[in-house]
Amino acid sequence: MKKVWPLWFATAAYFVALGVLLAIILGRTHGHQLYPLDDTYIHAAVAKNLALHGVYGITRYHSSFPCSSILWPFLIAFTFLIVGVHVWVPFVLNIAISLFILWFSYRLLRRVGMYLTPALEALFLLLLVCSVPLVGMTFLGMEHLFHLLASLLLLGSYEAATRPKPARGAAALLVLASFLVTGARYEGLFAVLLVCGLLAVKSRWKLAFAAGSSALLLVVAFGLYGLSQGSTFLPSPLLIKTAGASKFSPLTWLHNLFGRHALISGVTLVFLLCCVLLIYLQKSFPHQHSQLKHWLLILLGVFLLHAQFAQFGGFFRYEAYLIGAGIVVIFAGVSALMASGTDHAFSREAQLVAKVLLVLTVLGLGARAAIVFSIIPEQTYGVYAQQYQVAAFLGQHYAGQGVALNDIGAPNYFDDIRCLDLWGLGSVDVERLRVSGTFDRDAIDRLTTTGHVQIAVLYRSWFTDKIPARWVPVEDWQVTDLKGHSVLGGDTVTFYAVDPSEAPTLARNLLDFDRQLPPGVRSKQLWTASSAEQSQR
Repeated sequence: MKKVWPLWFATAAYFVALGVLLAIILGRTHGHQLYPLDDTYIHAAVAKNLALHGVYGITRYHSSFPCSSILWPFLIAFTFLIVGVHVWVPFVLNIAISLFILWFSYRLLRRVGMYLTPALEALFLLLLVCSVPLVGMTFLGMEHLFHLLASLLLLGSYEAATRPKPARGAAALLVLASFLVTGARYEGLFAVLLVCGLLAVKSRWKLAFAAGSSALLLVVAFGLYGLSQGSTFLPSPLLIKTAGASKFSPLTWLHNLFGRHALISGVTLVFLLCCVLLIYLQKSFPHQHSQLKHWLLILLGVFLLHAQFAQFGGFFRYEAYLIGAGIVVIFAGVSALMASGTDHAFSREAQLVAKVLLVLTVLGLGARAAIVFSIIPEQTYGVYAQQYQVAAFLGQHYAGQGVALNDIGAPNYFDDIRCLDLWGLGSVDVERLRVSGTFDRDAIDRLTTTGHVQIAVLYRSWFTDKIPARWVPVEDWQVTDLKGHSVLGGDTVTFYAVDPSEAPTLARNLLDFDRQLPPGVRSKQLWTASSAEQSQR
């Protein structure tokens, strides 16, 4: 028990922080355990339709591919089949994954012979809890902790498989880890590519081929499944982000790695510390710590590829796997440096470098921890005050009917509606129009007519020049008590009658529901029967 007290300490800290944040969130959302992003409900809605109806899509009425993770919706769906469809399932899955990350990280450094003092082990694990942060990512209920765990499995299995005497089963675990890291997020292909390259340098061709094939076969199989369902080879989020991205530049990585978000979130710091650690190890220990150097090469390569071809941000979640893996590798380096050499002067220099790395890591990632912990309750309230209320309204008055939306997660998870996603994640026709650059007012009018859409709930600012002229704006809902920056697409959503004849019914339904809105949500009527009569005269 004494030997593993750092692990128990970090686990206790994780649950204390989790409990405190949960209490704050429940108070802010009037007793509802909800998530700070609507994206969480997109995965949950797809999983619900998979489990209950065998349909991979945001709605059970047609297939769509709105998730950026291949395996995460299937994992949630499998859990739904066992315990039933419950909103807390993604949250609990991430608790389990967080605990496994703590245990595996703790065991990984010990297994590769990199020992820290118990106090440093506790600091190492506490940094994972607070600065990835495991607690914050748990509340997202998304695939990002799964991605981190799979990345650590890939690093660990690579080390075990490339020893002079490879560990038993390490090759099979490496192939599995390649499959899992790619299934967690497509960015996992970056790490698999680099691992396969290093294996090829070592002339481990068969293992490189097996690892690469397991990753590529998953992508190809899922892509062919998408095509068979009338969708595209890659999921909608990847295509839409690519279509909306600025013109390709070979220096994109430089801007992303040293931009404002990278500086605030710790991305720049972890990247630079890993660079310094690799250079120092190669200079001072040219014939030692080869596995640690390979970890650093893989991690730095992933940093560069991610910065060039993907993005950071998104509620600090897109880079969470890099921060977590960076913490593990930096502390492995600290351990190696503190145990270095027999020459007293040389040992003192290495230990000084280790201490500097340690201090910079802890202090530098403190800002990331503080920001994430401070914004989670407010962002969760924003989703409760907006998307959750929209879902409640649609469930009461438009179940089974055609509705156009731009935030599709909560309404499709909580309700059974025929959803047309005007952002394109959950509707293939819209996605293709957006990617081709032909998504306009006429296209929206045509799609809503053929889809028998009765009402639309949108951020008006997203569609300023695309709203069909015949649509009737009936009411605005504005969240008035948000504090600080919000991840919501806007503080106001507008309800439209797509068919003008639906306006009286929509107005009555909204008037009936308005009394249920939280105090911080203000409704504003834009249409009344008298105003309609005056406009007709």
